[in-house]
Amino acid sequence: MPIEGYALYSGGQGIPKALIEIFEVVEEVDYGLEYSQAVRAVAINRGLSTPTTVADKCTRKIGVTARGFEELLRDRPRLIAHLCTRFPDHKDEIERKLARSSCR
Repeated sequence: MPIEGYALYSGGQGIPKALIEIFEVVEEVDYGLEYSQAVRAVAINRGLSTPTTVADKCTRKIGVTARGFEELLRDRPRLIAHLCTRFPDHKDEIERKLARSSCR
């Protein structure tokens, strides 16, 4: 399920597509999916033929491996801090979305 207010990124609000997809993966994990399942779910929700592009946004685009991203998923404050360093212009949005998401 895409994160509320960001269903299928349409380019609005100036949020980078990579960050939107990361939000969506985090939301799927919060709903109980494993990382790889969440990546596939986001790809399917977006109509992508492969989950590779979604996985790339969660890893290479933010400078971590798949294992590193999974570790960040288990440590929400570290995930928020890491994303804030990669997307400093979107710090408020990152903190708002991920703090809310983790409260489920």
